Amino acid sequence: MHEKSDPAPDLYDARATDAFLSLAGDLLRQASPVTVMEVCGTHTWAISRFGFAGRLGPVVKFISGPGCPVCVTDEQDLTWAIHAAHAGVVLHVPGDMLRVPTGNGSLSEARSRGGDVRVVYSPSDSVKAAKEEPDRQHAYFGVGFETTAPAIALALERAVDSGLSNFSIYSALKTMPAVLRTILDQPESRIDGFLLPGHVSTITGARAFDFMKAYGVPAVIAGFTPVEIAYAVYTLVSCILERRPGVLNCYTRLVSEDGNELAQQHMAACFERRDAAWRGFGIVPGSGLAIRTRFAAYDAARKHAVIARAVQATEGCMCASVVMGRISPGECPLFSRRCTPKTPVGPCMVSGEGACAAYYAFDRR
Repeated sequence: MHEKSDPAPDLYDARATDAFLSLAGDLLRQASPVTVMEVCGTHTWAISRFGFAGRLGPVVKFISGPGCPVCVTDEQDLTWAIHAAHAGVVLHVPGDMLRVPTGNGSLSEARSRGGDVRVVYSPSDSVKAAKEEPDRQHAYFGVGFETTAPAIALALERAVDSGLSNFSIYSALKTMPAVLRTILDQPESRIDGFLLPGHVSTITGARAFDFMKAYGVPAVIAGFTPVEIAYAVYTLVSCILERRPGVLNCYTRLVSEDGNELAQQHMAACFERRDAAWRGFGIVPGSGLAIRTRFAAYDAARKHAVIARAVQATEGCMCASVVMGRISPGECPLFSRRCTPKTPVGPCMVSGEGACAAYYAFDRR
């Protein structure tokens, strides 16, 4: 069993938040600075928004990880979506995907040229649209991690049950444990500890990250309120200094050992593991979720013979290095100059979970 630890104070108590940050700073005052990777994009925003990085800056270096689903979506997948829209497929996408630039344009540009690209709140909205327009082919562009995969699986099951012949899903879904193994396998990795994503862990359970102990690295599953993150940081710093590897669950009010087993069953019924391309990381073995062969009629990649041109890299964009934790947003020469939220060059400046957008909003000064 994993050790469980949750903060007792109110989750929005400013004094408690300040106390935990002070304790973390005190622990490190006589030690060497440590590097912490916050894997989740929501954590990145919270750490910037609530001033954690500035407060602990001298002793804790926070670096962003591959937890922003839009940011790690490979340009090849985006290129497929752009060409599908041009080919007459009604394409349904999460809102953040619309403005992501690629060397082949963006989905927003495809829409301005006549492509039918629609922003939807959930994959079930895409199923509903396909039912309402039976004479048109609809495809949902599925991105994200274990958090969004169950909802996409349910949409697929509903489409199958309804016999929808004009609905399909393009799966660019990815899984988090596999890419963390890739980070830890890199010989140049200098990460002292990880803040693990709470949302993903509610589905996978804490047990999914047990492999991290073999790398000798401590990791803490964190919630999302100021107190929860501050407490998780304090706990992680304690584990780093005590050289105590393994996973500690600081989000027990929602994360269990085994996770959401019902959600896992729906995922297993609809998807199978495959190698997947990540921005920056390239092909990560076994990290993707492909639609099972028995649902091939609902697999947009198989169903629609979209011929995509060769992918062109976005010139000058360093988002790949940001999501790998190799640089901070401010180290990119385009940041806040050519690349801003109004004129983004890469996905990390577009997404609501992007490190560059968070840094621009809260830390650039």
